Amino acid sequence: MTPPPKGGSPPPKGGSPLSKGGSPLSKGGSPLSKGGSPNAIEKLVAVVEVLATQSKVSRIARQTGLATSTVHRILQNLVQVGWAHEDEEHGYMLGSRLLAITARADDAASLAQIAMPHLRELRDATGDTVHLAMRRGDEMVYIAKLDGRKAYQMRSHVGLTIPMHCTAVGKAMLAATDADDVRATLARVGLPARTEHTITGADAMLAHLAAVRAQGYAIDEQENEANIRCVGAVIVGQRGLPVGAVSMSSLIYDLTDAKVPRCAQLVMDAARRISQALGMPLPHSRPSPQCRPPDPAPHARAPRTPDPGPPPPTPPDPRPPRPAARSGARRQPGPPAGLRGGPQRGRGAPHPLTP
Repeated sequence: MTPPPKGGSPPPKGGSPLSKGGSPLSKGGSPLSKGGSPNAIEKLVAVVEVLATQSKVSRIARQTGLATSTVHRILQNLVQVGWAHEDEEHGYMLGSRLLAITARADDAASLAQIAMPHLRELRDATGDTVHLAMRRGDEMVYIAKLDGRKAYQMRSHVGLTIPMHCTAVGKAMLAATDADDVRATLARVGLPARTEHTITGADAMLAHLAAVRAQGYAIDEQENEANIRCVGAVIVGQRGLPVGAVSMSSLIYDLTDAKVPRCAQLVMDAARRISQALGMPLPHSRPSPQCRPPDPAPHARAPRTPDPGPPPPTPPDPRPPRPAARSGARRQPGPPAGLRGGPQRGRGAPHPLTP
């Protein structure tokens, strides 16, 4: 029987899972080496994988086949970088930094899944390449792409990072971001020129973003790549904050100035539908003429005024009757009997039109 390594746990029957595919990571394709001792990266990945379900060093060592001292050293390194932390019972758990990375990956996958039907609709309506992007630090990264139906294709791909100051998705994102955050971002990354059309002045960029915010969409006028024009709009999440942007891209001679307004409206409509699917708060608006507004709540209704009933009868005129008209005078006819709305006369009262 092979003695256990000094200071460690005995290897499980059949050898170490790291060397013979017994590790949880080895299922479905493992980065572990085929034969030989595992390298440092493989040990790290195996520990992190088991750490998702186990907290004790001894159990992690048993499942990975690593020495207890090796597992403890890896966990301490993970604690230092925020990928793990110690609990009150001297165990370990996944750290907030690692969880934040996985959460961002889940957010990207969720956003792409929700947006995909609307991206297809936009691509079919324009025939051009459609992108979905999210902010990563001071850059944008494509998380979804649908190729257009034109004879040419864009060189972009999912996972590509692009600048914010010279792309339609980036400028749409910046225009919806707090002004202090925008200034800090521009100060960190600057405004390097990608083409002769790139905006390179901070004041000019801030004025440009104000125009983007007012019109609801951004245009990349060959600012990132020559001969390419893009139209983008921001996507807003359930808390009213920007979470991404959608865009369409085309060659400059294909997406002419005359086509921009229609394409911009299509892009904004797609961004709005995706935002609504994410739970974006809807602004208050007047009800449509075809829609009847709901009745107010009983406590909100104004108290009804009591019915005063029929009007009191008109009292007779106390004045003596006038003398009869002369035979030569023509009497003007009064309104026909029974006419609704006609003047009401009491008994003996003269007609208003009597001379």
